[in-house]
This record gives sequence, structure tokens and C-alpha cells, in this order.
Amino acid sequence: MSALLVHGLDDFPEPENPVTLAIGAFDGLHRGHAEIIAHARAQGGRVGVLRFFPHPMRVLRPEDAPPLLCTEARIQNLLSELNVEVHLRLPFTPERAAQEPEAFLEELHRALPGLQGIVVGPDWRFGRRGRGDIHLLRETAARYGWAVHVRPETCWQNERISSTRIRHAVLRGDLPAAEAMLGRPFRLCGTVQGGKQLGRTLGFPTANFTPEQELLPPAGVYAMLVRVDTETFMGAGYITHHPSLVEVHLLNFSGDLYGRNIAVDLIAFRRPPEPLPDTVKLRRKIEEDVAAIRALLEARG
Repeated sequence: MSALLVHGLDDFPEPENPVTLAIGAFDGLHRGHAEIIAHARAQGGRVGVLRFFPHPMRVLRPEDAPPLLCTEARIQNLLSELNVEVHLRLPFTPERAAQEPEAFLEELHRALPGLQGIVVGPDWRFGRRGRGDIHLLRETAARYGWAVHVRPETCWQNERISSTRIRHAVLRGDLPAAEAMLGRPFRLCGTVQGGKQLGRTLGFPTANFTPEQELLPPAGVYAMLVRVDTETFMGAGYITHHPSLVEVHLLNFSGDLYGRNIAVDLIAFRRPPEPLPDTVKLRRKIEEDVAAIRALLEARG
């Protein structure tokens, strides 16, 4: 089932059954976000997700806005995988930022007569200057007949899972930690483009693409799982910055990928970039990388 994407409260479909809304940033759709959505689904009826676009930080303090963990296309796909029926993506504007929290809840009440409940995380705030909190939400919801469900924090290694924490893990190249908090590997996507074909001359052809994601781990060599249509291949890849580029050698694959969209799940960081003086040493180093990455991915299963 694909989540229906709507861009305004007036576009929300007339509910066949009562609706429970999971509300939040959901910018990374990590394990904590997934638990909020699962709790909304457990209430019965239809499941909707309400989030703002662009991320409020892009409007309120653009100079401090962090790189996002997911593209909007990836978020839409993940919401569908989580069995969300309606993805309500409200435009976040200066006018929306200035809206009083009571006015926002009144707007929800008018637009969504089938709303039966709201599920949020414990630190959710809304409305002008973040004045809306859980207490105000519960107080207002009681008048409208909504149930309010506040999900506790989801933790990993005794600390709260957050998009900020995952972002820091990616930026330092700790892909296993990012995967543990996301509930899936960190993914880069793009369209395969032509390159200098150095890898092909060395016996290791690569599929090269500019990643669509804003966030990249450190430059270097990575173990990857590469999704091509419905198939997954092991891959040994190299990530560069300035310009941002992913080069991945697919193991046990032959064929032309030019112009095709691929998805690369980053499994583990192997080593940083290492200048090598000649092609003989470069080929030997690539052989070592491929052998080590193959062994790592085969052990992973």
C-alpha cells in the first residue's frame, strides 16, 4: 500500500473510518518515529502522519539547519512501508510559524472531523515560539474528544534515539551505530552516470553517481549493499567529497547500469582515502579492499 501524499488540511480525504494522526518531524524515520507510527496504527481505523515541509529549522534558523537524513522521496517510501495511509505534509511558512498553538488545534478540529486521536513523542512542541506542549495538547484535545497518546523515548545504549544522534554517527563513519538507531542501514541514492572508467581499466568497473542526500559520511572506502530494481548485490565502494560522488564496484554483477537509479546501503567503513603512487599498488589495494569487504558482507549474511 502506498501512502497518499496530501499537501493541505483541505485535501485530507474524507475518512471511511476514524483517523489517528502521528505528528512530528519524522525527518529520519528512525526507530523512535516508527514506534510512534506503530502506536497510531494500534488504535484502529486509518493511520495518518502529519509533518511539516520544509523542516521548520529551514524557515526559523536556516543558518543552523542540519543536513537531513532522508530525501522526501525516501520518507514517502518509508511511510508506505510502515503502512501509513495518509501522509499530510503541511507547508511550513513564516505565517505557520507565527500561528498560536490553540489556532492550530482548532484548524485540525475543523478540517478533520474523523480525527479520533493524536500520537506524539514526549518532547513535541508546536505553535508560535513552541508554546504548545503536551499539557496544552491534552487540555484542548479533551474538548474535541480526541485521545492523546504520548510515546516514551526510544533508547539505544541507554540514550535517546534522535535524528541528531544518528547524524553524528554518520558524520564520524559509525555506520553500525546509525543502522542500530535507524532500524535499517543508512542509504544513499542516485542515478548512475559516466565516469573516467579508471576502475574498469584496473579490472574493477564502478557505477558512479552523485548522491541525492545532503548528509555524507567521511570520504573513504565502504562495504555496501547495492539495490538495483528488486535485486541486491554486495559492493565495495568509495565516497568522495567536493564534489560529492559515490563509486561502487558491484560484486557478482555484470551489465550496464548507466542512467539507472540505484540505492546503496552503507554497512561499514573500511579505511580513509590513501594516495597511491602507481596503478600496480592501486590495483593491489583495491584487491585487498574487495576481498575484505566480500568476507565482511558474507559473514553478515
